[in-house]
Amino acid sequence: MSVVNFRRPGQRADNKNTGRDRYDSDGYGRGDAQDRDSGYGRDDGYGRNSGHGGDFGEDDGYGPDRSDEDEEEQEENEEEYEEEYEEGESDEERRKRLSEERSQSGKKPRTARQKLLLFVRIALLGCAAAAVAFFFYNQQQSRVYTTADFSSIGTLSLTDNSKSYDLDGDALIVGRDGVSCYGEDGAALWNVTYEMQQPVVSISANRNVAAIGDLNGSTVYLMDKSGQISQIATSLPIQTLSVSRDGYVAAVLEDSDTVSWVYLFDKNGNTVAYIKNTMASSGYPLSIAISPDGSLLCVSDLIVESGALKTKIAFYNFSAVGQNAVDNFVKGFDQAGQAVPYVSFINSDTTVSVSNSNITFYRGLDQPELLNAAYYQSELQGVYTGEKYVALLFADTTGTSEYALDVYNSQGSKVNTINFSMDYTGISIVGDRVFITDGKQLEIWTVTGGQRFKGNFDNNVNAIIPCSQPYELMLVTDAGIEKMTLH
Repeated sequence: MSVVNFRRPGQRADNKNTGRDRYDSDGYGRGDAQDRDSGYGRDDGYGRNSGHGGDFGEDDGYGPDRSDEDEEEQEENEEEYEEEYEEGESDEERRKRLSEERSQSGKKPRTARQKLLLFVRIALLGCAAAAVAFFFYNQQQSRVYTTADFSSIGTLSLTDNSKSYDLDGDALIVGRDGVSCYGEDGAALWNVTYEMQQPVVSISANRNVAAIGDLNGSTVYLMDKSGQISQIATSLPIQTLSVSRDGYVAAVLEDSDTVSWVYLFDKNGNTVAYIKNTMASSGYPLSIAISPDGSLLCVSDLIVESGALKTKIAFYNFSAVGQNAVDNFVKGFDQAGQAVPYVSFINSDTTVSVSNSNITFYRGLDQPELLNAAYYQSELQGVYTGEKYVALLFADTTGTSEYALDVYNSQGSKVNTINFSMDYTGISIVGDRVFITDGKQLEIWTVTGGQRFKGNFDNNVNAIIPCSQPYELMLVTDAGIEKMTLH
């Protein structure tokens, strides 16, 4: 999450009067008998293979009886007939092969039809299971909760400068002297010590990777829920960080008052690329974002030309597409007369930029194109992004509440406005849910505007982390770690 504040199937027909035509998968069985599931085949009340009347079957009282052994032998012969030939195989060779296969396996090999039916059955069972799982998940997601229980599940010691983050469902606690991680059950998973004056933290959009560096320092710690992935050394002071799902790290490094660099590192700390920025030509990088796979970098460059202000949204491609482009630059979009202090990827190929007057969406990884834009006149107070949505916070002008949170999807369309009056301290978007808190109370909304919960906490809460079950939340409080169960 990123935040910026401005303020019966397969039955065979046995009709042998029409020859040995084979239609293994066409729904009509072998020969020109009727559809096997039509209700007019075997055991339809008129005897076997009666069709629509006409000839009656062997067990209809008008013909000689057949023993069970004869019938079983007939079925085996027919199944053998249906076995596919191998390339260039004669009838005798085929019969010998089948006989050897049966003696080795102890049972008859499956016919092509039987294999198809087995596949269909497995696929249907899988689809049914997925449908049931989705139904219950959707029921839980849309359920309205009215009460909550709280239980202490872990202890920790927080300092005044500590901040808590959601790291793939675990609690990441970042401080000046180190970083630690706690699991959904409240148990301590790992910790890494360091010394920083002012930690700069970036969490990937899907919340699986974190990058932590010291403002004006030269070391970046790359973490996931298993612990430290790598330690990245920079040659210049760190100003801004952005980390991707695959562990790529983009960093703005300051060289002087007029020169800065944007470096791209892989998850092992190797330098992938770097871009030089000067105030006289390319401007100063206000914000950076890296695509989940690390192939596309977006930079918001503030430029002053002849006393006029503008921002260029620049895209750099580090895949084969951008290898022949100068400095890997593949596309740029100018926004005249304003600064654009926020850019972010909200899915694999959609980038969003936010200024004081508009939100703009770009689509594509090779050479991004303008997708959509929305304009506003009210003062923007905050930007909140999830993996699929971005929300803009304004003061409510309708008089029904204090705040209005406009939620946009990855197509650039506004899906809803959430009105609330809480004097918030934190807003986050996880999946299709929006969490709003002031540390003392909590409101849970869906992105489409339905309120799912409103209630108070027992202790002051610093971070809210959704658990694997939609009715459970992990809370990082001043007193430790708690589990909140919604009812």
